[in-house]
Amino acid sequence: MKRLSLFLLFAAIAAAQCVRVDPTPIVTTASTAGPGGFPALYAVSGASVGLFTDAAMTTRATTYTSIACAATCPSTSQIVLAGTSTCTGATDFLGNFGFWVTAGTYYWGGTLPNNAAAFGPFALTLASGGGGSGFALQNSGTPIGSGLTTLNVQPDASTIVTTSVAGTTGNVKYAINTATIPNIAASQAGLATVADTGASGTAYAGCPTTTINALTNGMQVTLIPAHASAGGATTFNLCTLGAVPVLGWGTSNPASNDILVNRPVVLCYDSSFSGGAWVYTPDGNAPGGSAPAPLFNTYASRPACTSGNRGQPFNASEVSNKHWVCDGTTWQPVAFDMQVVEPTAFTWTPIMSGGTDTPTITSVGGATRLSGVRADATPTTYFFQGMLTPLSMTTPYTIEVAFTLNYEASASSMCQWGVANGNSPSSVFLGTVWQASRYTTTCASLFTALCSGGYGSPLLAPFSLFAPVIRAKLVDDGTNRNWYVNEGGGWALQLSISNTMQFGAASYWGIGCTTYAAPEQFQFTLYHASVHH
Repeated sequence: MKRLSLFLLFAAIAAAQCVRVDPTPIVTTASTAGPGGFPALYAVSGASVGLFTDAAMTTRATTYTSIACAATCPSTSQIVLAGTSTCTGATDFLGNFGFWVTAGTYYWGGTLPNNAAAFGPFALTLASGGGGSGFALQNSGTPIGSGLTTLNVQPDASTIVTTSVAGTTGNVKYAINTATIPNIAASQAGLATVADTGASGTAYAGCPTTTINALTNGMQVTLIPAHASAGGATTFNLCTLGAVPVLGWGTSNPASNDILVNRPVVLCYDSSFSGGAWVYTPDGNAPGGSAPAPLFNTYASRPACTSGNRGQPFNASEVSNKHWVCDGTTWQPVAFDMQVVEPTAFTWTPIMSGGTDTPTITSVGGATRLSGVRADATPTTYFFQGMLTPLSMTTPYTIEVAFTLNYEASASSMCQWGVANGNSPSSVFLGTVWQASRYTTTCASLFTALCSGGYGSPLLAPFSLFAPVIRAKLVDDGTNRNWYVNEGGGWALQLSISNTMQFGAASYWGIGCTTYAAPEQFQFTLYHASVHH
């Protein structure tokens, strides 16, 4: 017989508003002491625990995600584990649980994981800045004892819960299936360590001591093979859930001796394959065969992405700094060592002001290119050429871009990116301006980009204009507009201003350049554009 003991030591932390209470984890102990005179401890995970405002446990209390008492948890997921701000409804794999609450009197209880045996309510009174000094034990609302410090939950042949009190210990008896509750020794040994019971080096099988009932994406098991891989199509059957293909490097069948006898191999279940697959890194051999060779062609001639060319890179001849990788179904765009969102999904409109020159907008290999040439010979006059796209998202939102800029201009010329309150020449364009003099100014202007009515002074010189790539983002958090730039060392804040300065809600965003004299020219190549909350 085993005894399940829940030792409750309430620790509350004083805070501005909320009180933290963390009962000691739920564990079970063997009734017979082992070597050394101490019984083994077993963690009870997955016990459902709720917090209530009444002893009948009918009205759930309001719990919070942090000491700030700001965000609340759902009523069915009141637990916030220590060190996290995520709401859950059950103890973790070591039996831990706890709550953020306001001061007051509460009652907690719940059900055990294997047979839904109920326990509680246990009274808990929390003062601001401190926790309770014990708990009360009740059975269906009938008081059994109070001022208790220890709850012993003991397995019994019956599923009926019985309660009693001995000194400061409350006793609860219930039926427990120890075959389905992991113990600490099993956790230390690795719950998912599987001894191979399969028939051959093409058909592996096995099950850990704690039965696994379903395959989930990302789960891992460590297989101790009884057979070396024979080569060819190979499967692994976990806990009789079905023979699933085993793929070395995530792409190919194991080669002979990729898997070695008694050499542990980690298998990761990947549900993205049709029917699922166990993916692993071969131990005995390097990859059997070469990686898919990169393709070079025009963007329009890019082949279909299928499981047959999974992992293959594609390079378009029209554009540099960008390529695509087949994930088995879709070509995923990559630029500047990051996965990007292709800007061709946006509807771009050219805009010009001050002159007769019109910019051109083209789609080049999945990138959007804005080109402008100052052909108008009107002397020493600012002409603006740019492109805009509607901004329909409400605050808070983030606009992220990554682009290169080729810029042949005088020190008086400049380029700008940001938001606008319209798409006509009389609209106000608010953003960061890069001058050919290697300084950046942040200002608001009409689309002449003269910074009329602007503000700010040169900052962060020299600027990213002369870096191989510019990564920038604008974050409007509902109070301020914040411009950031990333030159490879992380995001650096350039400017933070009120999001009502110059105008309120923005309706467009975009980029453009102002030229000062012929024959100045520029070329933006936009590789990544994303607008999201």
